[in-house]
Amino acid sequence: MDNVTPNNENNGTHKTGHVTSGFGISDRELAKQDGFQQRLTLAFDWIVANKVIVLLLVGVVAFSSLGYVIYGQVKRGAQMKIQDQYYLIEKDYVKIKSDFDDAERQAQQEAAKATDKNKKDAKKDLESKPEPKKQASGDLDKDYGTVVGRFAELHAANPKLVPGKVAALVLADIYWEYKKLELASQVLEKSLESSPKTLVDYMILKKWSATQLSLGQFDQVIKKNQSVMGSSKYPFMNSYFKLQTGLAYEGLKQWDQAETQYKDVIAKGDAPEMNKPADEEKMKNHFGADQSAAEQAQKYLLLLRMKKTADHAGT
Repeated sequence: MDNVTPNNENNGTHKTGHVTSGFGISDRELAKQDGFQQRLTLAFDWIVANKVIVLLLVGVVAFSSLGYVIYGQVKRGAQMKIQDQYYLIEKDYVKIKSDFDDAERQAQQEAAKATDKNKKDAKKDLESKPEPKKQASGDLDKDYGTVVGRFAELHAANPKLVPGKVAALVLADIYWEYKKLELASQVLEKSLESSPKTLVDYMILKKWSATQLSLGQFDQVIKKNQSVMGSSKYPFMNSYFKLQTGLAYEGLKQWDQAETQYKDVIAKGDAPEMNKPADEEKMKNHFGADQSAAEQAQKYLLLLRMKKTADHAGT
């Protein structure tokens, strides 16, 4: 009988079944591992078997992330450039505005000296008075030159960016000063957000509502302000919106609704005004009110009751 060497199948040394690409082990050996090790082994095996797809996906994710970072940097860079443009215009505006304010104060002081009959040296003061500073003429183009046009150009190109919105607030103040309320309304309208998110958005809405009140657009004020009243984003603004809403109801001669708005503001008192964030206090220098909302509400309520009495009397 010929000598026959047992084959591997008989002696049990041949490994049958699937062999993993990653670890080179058979199904039999794989079965000996615990569940976590099995999943880990099979996952690695799939990655090795589909390495081209995996590398492609990794490349796409990396490229997308890089693109997003680049886009963010470009966007921030563009906004910073616009912001720098705004600051240059604002610098010129503040200089002109400050000179006009100084001239007005000087004129008031000189007028007070001239009418002070009790001062012994009044005549001497009048003789030694400083050279009067140039006051605003009342002509917008003559007083501010290219400043208004530069603000308007920046705003028209970027009405929804922060520098453009702040430019809208400054323009609105200038237009108010020169009694150009239609222009103020148009500028603010372009920067008005349907759902305000930032403090600047709320300041835009507040100024827009004040402008619409002066233009007699009472229904628009009520509709827009009611959509934001009660918001928890900037709760201290709610009192101002209630005030404006009350004035709008007055304009429509809906006295009871107006009285309700004023009473709500008075009931809250000045406490909400004391919790304004630092940026609100900073913006108040340009765009805020001199009186608290509660003080204004008390004044408006008193005047409202006089109007109601006169209206009921038919006068």
